[in-house]
Amino acid sequence: MQFRLLFFFVFSVCVLFANAQNNSLERVEIRLRNASLLPKRITVIAYQPGDSGNSTNGIFLLPGFSKKLTFQVGTKIYLADSDQIGQVMGGQRIDEQKPFLIVGSDSGNKSFDI
Repeated sequence: MQFRLLFFFVFSVCVLFANAQNNSLERVEIRLRNASLLPKRITVIAYQPGDSGNSTNGIFLLPGFSKKLTFQVGTKIYLADSDQIGQVMGGQRIDEQKPFLIVGSDSGNKSFDI
């Protein structure tokens, strides 16, 4: 009987801890939209909280089209120019520079023109 009670207690603590971890890793979906009359190729560099590196995505957007991306709240997003791309490919970080966007919980399902 005591073993079952102990097992239930440990299991409950583990479930509560897992839920707390999942809530702190809230993810939101945003859209990047090409608002120009010409196609655009962009490089999105993102630094998520707690990650030691970055994620880099090359995106090609036709006029008026958008791309859905999902990020963790607190992520710094950069629409990188050629100098920033060179720095990142050279092993440097750019997360001390001004980002295009810092993802907040209120950023979910919003569209950002590029």
